Amino acid sequence: MFDTWPNLSMDELMFQIRAPLNGTNRGMIRDYISFCVPAAAAALVILTVILIVVRKRKKVYHILIALDLAVSVLLVAGGVYVMWERLDIGNYTENNSTYSEFIDNHYVDPAETVMTFPEQKRNLIYIYLESMETTYSSTKNGGAFEDDYIPELAELAKENEDFSGDETALNGGYSLNGSTWTMGALFAQTTGLPLALPIEENSMDTQETFLPGVTALGDILENQGYNQTFMIGSDAVFGGRDLYFTDHGNYDVEDYYYFRDLGKFPEDYWVWWGIEDAKLFEYAKERLTELGSRSEPFNFTMLTVDTHFEDGYEPLEEVAGVHHLNGVQTVAYARIRYTAGNDFRRAARQRDVIYKIAEKAKSADVGTLTKILDTVFPSIKTSMTKAEILSMGVNMLSYNIVDQAGFPHDHLYGENVKNAMNGLDCVLPVTLESNVVWLHEFLYPEDAYEPSENVKAYSNRIIETSGYSLEDQLSISEDGSLESYREAVNGAEDGESTE
Repeated sequence: MFDTWPNLSMDELMFQIRAPLNGTNRGMIRDYISFCVPAAAAALVILTVILIVVRKRKKVYHILIALDLAVSVLLVAGGVYVMWERLDIGNYTENNSTYSEFIDNHYVDPAETVMTFPEQKRNLIYIYLESMETTYSSTKNGGAFEDDYIPELAELAKENEDFSGDETALNGGYSLNGSTWTMGALFAQTTGLPLALPIEENSMDTQETFLPGVTALGDILENQGYNQTFMIGSDAVFGGRDLYFTDHGNYDVEDYYYFRDLGKFPEDYWVWWGIEDAKLFEYAKERLTELGSRSEPFNFTMLTVDTHFEDGYEPLEEVAGVHHLNGVQTVAYARIRYTAGNDFRRAARQRDVIYKIAEKAKSADVGTLTKILDTVFPSIKTSMTKAEILSMGVNMLSYNIVDQAGFPHDHLYGENVKNAMNGLDCVLPVTLESNVVWLHEFLYPEDAYEPSENVKAYSNRIIETSGYSLEDQLSISEDGSLESYREAVNGAEDGESTE
């Protein structure tokens, strides 16, 4: 658990147990499962096999049972101890059972406070930077590094209010318990209260309301006629964020699924927690332009996500040239089909990825290939053994991919084809006979080939049904023509390469 969430606090753990997990970074969940489940399953299988083998040797069997129970008790005790220390459960329990007068002495309830707004109300743009802190600045500016990793933010902070008092270095306030994770920080900064929920009673269980007795910034601005928007690039359900901003200010919540339904990106597009910040800021500019054209004041609140975790998410620059893709980027590159050439270009990208993988595998040693096979084999369903696959892989090192293409090679699709086929959205080989001849020549260039009578009959039937023959190919087709497909492929070959 701490390998996946190294800075987990007891406050956050208790909150997330009660809040929905919808929208969690899929990679985090996979990492947690892949780390814990295989080890536990392997241990269970090994122990079961040993007990079956020695079950007739009563003395040994009972000794193993006793050892198993003793080891289990030690592991549980050790796990409890580690969790107790890492989560500081003792201090958490004491704080929850001890009444503090801090809030009583310092909290000012907005609901009982008279606030006066000017006639010409000012707009508010409130940007939360996920996991950002002054630590990333230089020691000269109050950070922890020799080099300043956030020079622009540090300069903005020094030129404006950064809550550092009279100090010239960046300082700011302390993050108290109940405000050190995303939802806790959102809540604390907009209410002035920590998100400390009692263990035995939590309104988040029902997910119908989010602490309705609290007055938040959104409530105040809503009463003053503000138009309010909360924008994020992930799933707003995660951590109860949509519920909070809906309950406290009636915000328009615009998240990953909101933008996907608008067609801002392909339906199968997903990176990191949803979409990267580059897209989020682009959508924010559009939304702010629209809000600025209205007569009423607005509160635009946005939460970034790229900087979640120290290494964060680093998108590729959109420039022509050779790019080295990681696993997530490669899958996205191979799957997206909402580009020039549609699904045919997608298939071409998939072949391109397979080609690059094969070329890279040829430069790897047997040990590396074996390690890769051990990793992916549990996810493969096949009648072949691991040894057989490895043997084929070793032989592959001597193969060369000299060419690649898709089938049908000459084809048509689009609205005209769909109309000709009575609404059936399909791809027509133009013609099936000529495509079969092309395929045979592509695979066996040295052999003469004559299509079978069945191929010719099917080809003629397609022509009769659709009305499209070889002569009609380019004059009738729309953007799905062979010509435009080849233009897309040639354009990709000129400036869109992968490694």
